[in-house]
Amino acid sequence: MEDIKVMLDKGAFMPYKAHRYDAGFDLYAKDTQLIHGNTLVDTGVHMAIPSGYVGLVFPRSSMSKRNFITFTGVIDSGYTGAIKVNFKRSRFSIKKIKAGDRIAQIVIVPVPEFKLQVGEMPKTERGCGGFGSTGV
Repeated sequence: MEDIKVMLDKGAFMPYKAHRYDAGFDLYAKDTQLIHGNTLVDTGVHMAIPSGYVGLVFPRSSMSKRNFITFTGVIDSGYTGAIKVNFKRSRFSIKKIKAGDRIAQIVIVPVPEFKLQVGEMPKTERGCGGFGSTGV
């Protein structure tokens, strides 16, 4: 198990796993904030994600119960600024997130290195079939 250095801004909450084998660390809102339209919510958490890894920020299912839309995010290993979570509410709806609310989760995963090379695509069973091409 590797350690990841974490720095917390004043008022921020330490990311936490509710259960030992959970994939992600819960992220908390640093401040109370009204959410309307697209709104960035600051966690006040800085992470030194090791080279070769990425932090993937995912919604918590409980936020959808409160009618929030949380967008996924990518935290690259070179980024050490505060992690922010992008929320959306309809333009007719305003709702509050309170300081200390669990708003998202971050999963740290390895990233294999690849080089991109221009070339022809191999023949596959699916081919160019996109959304809905395999049935509903």
